Amino acid sequence: MKQLILFLTQILLTGVTVSAQAINSIQVFPSNPTTLDNISLIANVSFNSGNCDSKELNHFVNLNQINANAIHCLGALSFICQDADTFNIGTLNAGNYTFYYQVDVGVAPSPCTPGIVGGPTDSIQFAVALATGLEQLNSDDISVGPNPAQTYLDLNFKKAGNILKTISVFSLDGRLLKQIVTKQNTERVALNECQDGVYLLRVSTSNNNVFHYKFVKQ
Repeated sequence: MKQLILFLTQILLTGVTVSAQAINSIQVFPSNPTTLDNISLIANVSFNSGNCDSKELNHFVNLNQINANAIHCLGALSFICQDADTFNIGTLNAGNYTFYYQVDVGVAPSPCTPGIVGGPTDSIQFAVALATGLEQLNSDDISVGPNPAQTYLDLNFKKAGNILKTISVFSLDGRLLKQIVTKQNTERVALNECQDGVYLLRVSTSNNNVFHYKFVKQ
């Protein structure tokens, strides 16, 4: 009890919370994800006090950037505590991604408030590959135009029916610029996010079909 009182008194007097000792590693699971995989990002961390089993995790995906943070509520016991923060992202489109992670700490019990000074940060880059084994749709199934395009692309789905379709526009370096989810058999895709250049259109359906189309914006 005396140790806990001294620990909390020090926190109140200094206004500083215990800081995370280290972000040891960040891993992507599976290690070579495809567009069909449910992707998880795992941050392995260690602290200079414990226990560290109480925490809050948050993340959000913004185009090809994933931001995540963790708040661990630490106790007064002075021993090295190891933990792993797992963020379940789900499926992602093909392309290159960057995962940014920050870990903060506060004083138990949960919910706890992190200190004024932010904890350590780290990042990792990874790529999501197009899954093999998908049935390729062709021009007999989908028509796209005009090409070159100026302000929009018109898509006409001839054989896709009313199933769910995800329409994505990528730059040639893998950046996702626009995405539309629809069940309509016709769709107009505005190209206001695109500068003049060459782009890749990708259409994936809920029954694991895929269509790729390269077009020019001018």
